[in-house]
Amino acid sequence: MIIYLIVFVLSYIFAFFAEKKYKKNKKSKYFIFFSMLAVVIPSALAGLRKSGIGTDTKIYIDGTFRVVCNMKNLSQFTNYLLNGNNRIEPLYFLINFIVSRFSHNINGMYFVLQLVIMSLTYAACIKISNDNKFSMPYLIFLLLYYNRSLNICRQTIAISIVLFAFSYAWEQKFLKYFISVLIAFCFHKSAAIAIFIYWLIPLITDAENKKNKNKLIFRFSIFIGSLFILIFYRSFLTFLIKDLHIIGENYYKYVYAERIRIQPIELVFKIIMIPFYLVFNRYYKDTYRIGDFLSYFMIIDLILYSIGFYALDAQRLSFYFGIFNIFLIPQIGNCFKGQKSKMVVNTFFIMGLVLYWYWYYCFRNYHETYPYQFIFR
Repeated sequence: MIIYLIVFVLSYIFAFFAEKKYKKNKKSKYFIFFSMLAVVIPSALAGLRKSGIGTDTKIYIDGTFRVVCNMKNLSQFTNYLLNGNNRIEPLYFLINFIVSRFSHNINGMYFVLQLVIMSLTYAACIKISNDNKFSMPYLIFLLLYYNRSLNICRQTIAISIVLFAFSYAWEQKFLKYFISVLIAFCFHKSAAIAIFIYWLIPLITDAENKKNKNKLIFRFSIFIGSLFILIFYRSFLTFLIKDLHIIGENYYKYVYAERIRIQPIELVFKIIMIPFYLVFNRYYKDTYRIGDFLSYFMIIDLILYSIGFYALDAQRLSFYFGIFNIFLIPQIGNCFKGQKSKMVVNTFFIMGLVLYWYWYYCFRNYHETYPYQFIFR
């Protein structure tokens, strides 16, 4: 347990130093140096772990890497993909092949995969954070999602790409955002749901700029629309799989399953956080316009997560919206006047997130990342 917390604290400290240098000079060599440390340290921890630290390491990460290590050249790799032998998305398969040309050490693969996740997430924190305060969102990512990324690595890469590309959607740069989502889709097909973010932005922001009466109607419509997705998602997903063949039949697990993956503590966390976002919604609008928009994502996140009551792994669709928690939580502390009050509120939330992290990843051992084991032990 302690090794994770040490890494989280060190990464936050270096991100904090980088943040201070970034405010003075965005091209500062010290900003680059501290940023590299903030990203490389958690990536190194991922790279030095034993196989099995993270459920999916033995399910597909190790197996995929072994397959590409046995390939002699690019032609063999291409033929393997074209013949439909591989059920893993092509870009994830490609990154494995590239790493295998330099080393057959699986820990090198662990490191590279995590480095991609942490680099994209760190860059997204810089792009989206309010007032260039990106160290706190980065710390929150570490507490809420780092351990999970050691397990669902492929999807977390897709999520981090969507997170990084959000600014393109916010600026309504469709081509850049579409290409980004397409790249994410080629790492994990569930990323297809992120394309709707592009159209949600003008829909929500335009409604927010109208009279209060229309705002109430619109927020109610968002809730009803989310319920509609919850009720009819099976029919829609079956249509995509069976009739249009857009996604493979292996995604039937998102439609029907004998067991569910809803975690009570995660569901409670999502429910508890929504009132905070709604209460401080006016503050977001005045000081952090993106935050005002992102507060709607938390409702969508909760509804999509609830789909997990129906089918195995279906709640994973919500991850593309819930990830934006990392930007909203720090803003709650900023709602209070006075540096001391902000510090007290932020400390309260961080302590709460540490307790959540301990319960979720250590005590309950979801995603099987605890206890951590080094390769040389």
